[in-house]
Amino acid sequence: MPDKLQLTVFNQIQLDVESVYSINPLMVIAQHEWYSVLIYLLVIAAVFFVFIMFYNWQLRRQVNSKTNALFKENKDRRMAEDRLAIAMEAAGLGLWEWNVIDDEVSF
Repeated sequence: MPDKLQLTVFNQIQLDVESVYSINPLMVIAQHEWYSVLIYLLVIAAVFFVFIMFYNWQLRRQVNSKTNALFKENKDRRMAEDRLAIAMEAAGLGLWEWNVIDDEVSF
């Protein structure tokens, strides 16, 4: 026959197991001291802030990459137009356009 101490421990364990299934999350927060909750919230905010900063950094890298590519493309296009203009001037050639509908020619 179990003694009184063993029954007390068994009853305590049984009560603890039953209380685990009936935990209310708000009660858990209420049982903590306010600074513990504040620390949890600050940690969550810090993780969120780091995530946002990393995402912002990635976006800035993409924008800089695309901006540099656009500047390079514009520079290459201007250089090609300048080379064409120099070649046409050296060869004595020109461009002309004929509007067939209005029968207009422009040089």
